[in-house]
Amino acid sequence: MKRIFSLVVILLIICGLIWVSCQKKVEEKVVKIGAILPLTGPGAPYGESEKKGMDLAIKHVNAREHNIKLIYEDSQTNPSVGVSAARKLIQIDKVKVILGALASSVTLAIAPIAEKNEIVLITPGSSNPEISRAGDYIFRLYPSDDYQGKILAEWAIRSNIKRVAILYVNNDFGKGLMTKFSKVFENKGGEVIIAEAYDQGETNFRSYLTKIGASKAQGLFIIASGQENATILIQAKELGIKTQIFAPDSFKDENVIKTSGYAAEGVICAAPHFGLYDKRAHVRKFVEAYKATYGTEPNVFAAYGYDVVSLISSLINQLGYDAEKIKNALYKIQYEGVTGPISFDKNGDLNAEMDLFVVKNGVFIPLKIGFD
Repeated sequence: MKRIFSLVVILLIICGLIWVSCQKKVEEKVVKIGAILPLTGPGAPYGESEKKGMDLAIKHVNAREHNIKLIYEDSQTNPSVGVSAARKLIQIDKVKVILGALASSVTLAIAPIAEKNEIVLITPGSSNPEISRAGDYIFRLYPSDDYQGKILAEWAIRSNIKRVAILYVNNDFGKGLMTKFSKVFENKGGEVIIAEAYDQGETNFRSYLTKIGASKAQGLFIIASGQENATILIQAKELGIKTQIFAPDSFKDENVIKTSGYAAEGVICAAPHFGLYDKRAHVRKFVEAYKATYGTEPNVFAAYGYDVVSLISSLINQLGYDAEKIKNALYKIQYEGVTGPISFDKNGDLNAEMDLFVVKNGVFIPLKIGFD
């Protein structure tokens, strides 16, 4: 009996050692990638869309060849919170790639940390032009405001809008886009007659809008975040402002036009190119999988979230989890994403396409595809 008991104990010990060994091997194969997104706060609608796209990509990637784990950190759209998140991901989680952030102010705050530690940082949603100069390890899988400001300024001039008022959020996103738009617009003969900055989180815009209404501007360029777009439109409607309103990519959110209702009618906005009804097989597969998983159609932020994970995982599959090799490969890559062809210039900026849309009957209608 004692001999049997001893054998059982020995077998249990051996099984335990085998299990521990297997677990260790599994853990060694897990690739940890950081993701810094606004999951709460004013940028949460964009962050949640990006996260859904990333999660779907991880599901598809891990079903094929990887065991990738995305470690999400909530930036709260706050640069200091983003900095703490980046340090935690690098020092504790030992990641070699960080996806994010989604707000330009957060991305610009964490970029020096990533650059110093030679960590690849690729943002799927920050547009401030200064990111182009943030470092060799910093990439932007999203159009720069240099491009967005240019096409909106050109659209305004072509639409015979020569006198413009601007209401913009006082952060890196708002200031960067306001500056680029103004420069191109004025170089082409337009005039910015008033520019009002507001602090993120404000809810009463009537004093700004009253000044703008009295300025007799032909166009009102609103650069806002999330539901601030809807609040501004509703208050502009209440004050009787009938000026043509136009906006950047941050306006193209179904929740914005649902909240603002009729006040959104006729608003023109730019947005990164994403062919929701593109008939190419890999795009259709993404759209159908997203609808089956989440019960709704993906927006452009979900599409960029999907692409950034798919892109990085393909490089990890080819090169291993080596930040230096991934960085070098990104400068040379030609990748076909669901958002279109992906390649980067010498500054790590996406060679991007953008479209223009107009709101009609509560729906974003393409105004001109591939506008440039």
